[in-house]
Amino acid sequence: MRSEKQVGQGMASGPSQINGRVRRPRRCVEDGLAEQLRLLKSVIDSVSVALFILDERQRCRFMNPAAEQLTGYRFDEAQGHPLHDVVHYTKPGGRHYPLAECSIDRASPENNHMKGEEIFVHRDGHCYPIAFTASPIRDKAGKPVGMILEAHDISEQKAMEEALGESDAMFHNILEHAGSGIAIAKLDGNFIQCNPAYCAMLGYTENELRCLKLFELVHPEDRVGTLAEIKRLIMEEVPNVEIENRYVRKNREPVWVHQFGSLLRDHISEPKYLVVSVTNGTERSQTEHGLREAQVRLRAMANELNLAEQRERKRLANELHDHLQQMLVVGKLTIGQGMRFSRGLPECEMVLKKLDNILSDALTYSRTLVTELSPPVLHNLGLAAGLKWLAEYMKKKYEQAVTVVVSEGQKLKLPEDHASLLFQSVRELLINSSKHAGTKEATVRMEQRDEQLQIEVRDEGAGFDLAATMTGTFSGGISSRFG
Repeated sequence: MRSEKQVGQGMASGPSQINGRVRRPRRCVEDGLAEQLRLLKSVIDSVSVALFILDERQRCRFMNPAAEQLTGYRFDEAQGHPLHDVVHYTKPGGRHYPLAECSIDRASPENNHMKGEEIFVHRDGHCYPIAFTASPIRDKAGKPVGMILEAHDISEQKAMEEALGESDAMFHNILEHAGSGIAIAKLDGNFIQCNPAYCAMLGYTENELRCLKLFELVHPEDRVGTLAEIKRLIMEEVPNVEIENRYVRKNREPVWVHQFGSLLRDHISEPKYLVVSVTNGTERSQTEHGLREAQVRLRAMANELNLAEQRERKRLANELHDHLQQMLVVGKLTIGQGMRFSRGLPECEMVLKKLDNILSDALTYSRTLVTELSPPVLHNLGLAAGLKWLAEYMKKKYEQAVTVVVSEGQKLKLPEDHASLLFQSVRELLINSSKHAGTKEATVRMEQRDEQLQIEVRDEGAGFDLAATMTGTFSGGISSRFG
């Protein structure tokens, strides 16, 4: 028979068995809970979304570091005070903001999950827009006892929306008042939009033109040649086309026109629409100057739209990095904890292992997507480093060997928007080279001359008919994709 001391030692050495069930020591459970709390605190402290916990009287009971950064207040300064009185007490312009009008406060008496936008007042006094999600906290009986408030600054998003709105208004203003006819059509020729000058030139209303195709307006004797040029444009053999031909007006009279055609692309740079700018050939000498100015404005607008696209790419990449990837990492950590507690349960371990592999694949894919949307090396180390990364990317994805030559002593500093635009231009040229040049080698050379930066993309591929691209008033420059 063992002594009492031996029995006590045996009980302390491992889990006990009661009625066939294994009961883990209390210390193991407490350690597990402590680890989960530590992990939860680490996640809350590291997320970029501001988190507030309010009690039933809207008094602040918790703020994470992101909330302190968002508002400018430390938690100990806001603790115990109604959040409305701290960051929400006035409207832009200084007018008092009554609590009864506060959409965040309404989430409390209504006890519903609520999303919306509001204006916060920073500690330094400036106002800024935020997007929020308010969710009630309930006790065991289901009674609301507080609220969880998530918020993030949307100043950049609002500024971008305003810039896009201005660009859109500028586009429609140009379209409406341009002296030359402008038409936008699908690649199959179906009209999408025509400006008043285009309609007046041909004698049709815009609704009548939407029932026709662009190519049906071309004189039968000129149709074959026009279709061949448009096909070259759609196949991306040329960046744009200029054509002298005859249109047939609604009254069946022919009219000589000079037309400039280019492509509008979608968010993945694939051709989506045809844009045709048309001038009456008999009035060409009088309108040439106005046409050049319109083209400059259109290129400026295209440049602004592409800059907006790069900003949106960066925002999406940041959202994926700051939210999705962190959630995936937390998921893998949580699965790791579960695997430790499931030892001895082979089926459970197998399921958790498969889930861990799925999350690993998702994390790898999200990192690849972030890199392709907006390469961090471009924003952190500059254009030269970004082009060297692009060479490695082209090798892996397109099996194209790209040599990057950067002159020594590059000191010209570019704004981030300009660097992003140049990077995307080089990437598109390399992709076009990989698809159409018939060669798997290319060279990118970047040189600084005085206060100007010159980038050349060269390959030894099949090439194209240079004379065909230099007809009319074509003045060279970068492709129509980037203005």
